Amino acid sequence: MIVSNIDEEKFAYQALMDEPVVLPRKKRDRRRATVVGMTFTAVVAVALVFMILLYLGIQTKVTRTSYILNDLKEELQKLKKENDLLNLKISELKSLDRIEKEAIEKLGMKKPDKTKVLALMEVPHPQQLEVPEKPLAATERVELATVNQMRRTVQESVLAAFSQLTVRWFASSSAYSGD
Repeated sequence: MIVSNIDEEKFAYQALMDEPVVLPRKKRDRRRATVVGMTFTAVVAVALVFMILLYLGIQTKVTRTSYILNDLKEELQKLKKENDLLNLKISELKSLDRIEKEAIEKLGMKKPDKTKVLALMEVPHPQQLEVPEKPLAATERVELATVNQMRRTVQESVLAAFSQLTVRWFASSSAYSGD
């Protein structure tokens, strides 16, 4: 007991002298360790809260993206079905039987007689004509010009005959005769 009284008197004396009280080294180290530990714990807690918030933000974005993806998949399926239906309708509209039926019923056309056949003479295509490789003499040029004029005359007469036949056919058709 005597020792404790001496320590108390020593501290009381130091307080009277207005000198700072110096704690023993062990207490000072414990306080420092406590402050460092509390600071570390606070930093870890803030980091943990930040990581939790980051995780929740990522999960929210993933969930939102999956909803958008599901909506887009549904829309894609709907558009594929619509595309299939439109392709089917195109096939039906391209059907030659349907076109023939429409022409007869709605436009008043009729099937042509199999006995009416018009034969036109065959005129070769201009690319199939022979082109001389060497330059032509003056008389040959005149003959070639005459041949070209004859070809044009034949082509014009064939076109005129074809247009007259077309006009006659349309005139005889009930769709254009007003029946």
